[in-house]
Amino acid sequence: MHRNVISRQFDIAVAPRRAVVVTAMVLALCLIVAEPASAADGPGSEGASPSEVQSVLATLASGESGDALSDREQYVLENHMLVEHVEIVDLAPFEAPATLRLAPQAAVAAAASSGCETKRVLARFRAAAGNVLGTAFTEGTWCYSGGRITSRNFEWDGGETGTPGWSYEGRTLRRMDTKNNVARFQTRHKFVLKAGPVTVQTVNLCPTLLGRANGTHTSSASCSYAW
Repeated sequence: MHRNVISRQFDIAVAPRRAVVVTAMVLALCLIVAEPASAADGPGSEGASPSEVQSVLATLASGESGDALSDREQYVLENHMLVEHVEIVDLAPFEAPATLRLAPQAAVAAAASSGCETKRVLARFRAAAGNVLGTAFTEGTWCYSGGRITSRNFEWDGGETGTPGWSYEGRTLRRMDTKNNVARFQTRHKFVLKAGPVTVQTVNLCPTLLGRANGTHTSSASCSYAW
């Protein structure tokens, strides 16, 4: 599998893969944009079934070390349940579905300006096999006139996961400012993979939107973005 490594980073805490019940250590991993993953190098190339995922969670919840997993279970854990990379996607603004746990919608301030833009950036994390484990998003509006930012406003943010074992723990940070004539919006969202009382992996997604005074924008998934 060929990957292009980008200099952005995301925050992740993960226990060693062959001993997943020891205390999780914090790692900073490079953001990777991957081609469709191939599972052919593992014991069985088919996807993981719900019963296999539950079997892995049950073994880990019992307090057994990662070595107690069968080869197939270890493969399922490493390729279908643990985070392998994070990606950032720019999307059009939308009214968030009810399944997302949202922060309250902010009132949109009217601003007399030559232009206003509303953008949404979505960060999502995937397993090595390519399946999406969870997503979070930030949406903001900024207005500009005469080459300067005149106003900015948060619209929506939230996160979700439907992956067995993973839970969305909520937003842990939300900030917005204007610096060097750039409107900046960032939220941080916490996700945890647990097997019973055992925390297997913790991920922070930080979708970040940077709106410029010419109506363009850039985005990042980096929790370590220099604020």
